[in-house]
Amino acid sequence: MEVVSEIPVHVKLVSEGGDVLKDFGMTRNVSTRLRVSSGRWYLIISNPGNETGTVSARLSMSP
Repeated sequence: MEVVSEIPVHVKLVSEGGDVLKDFGMTRNVSTRLRVSSGRWYLIISNPGNETGTVSARLSMSP
């Protein structure tokens, strides 16, 4: 998983049931590998500062 942003954003990975797997807090860059159980997971990127900027996110899965 990679997230690159021009502005500080709050990034977290959450399960379909609302459990937070990982909260990265306020950041501009995330580059990590995480093991998650099967099911649906959501990458939540929020902009609490209400600033304008570009955010790029990349997720990849391996069997």
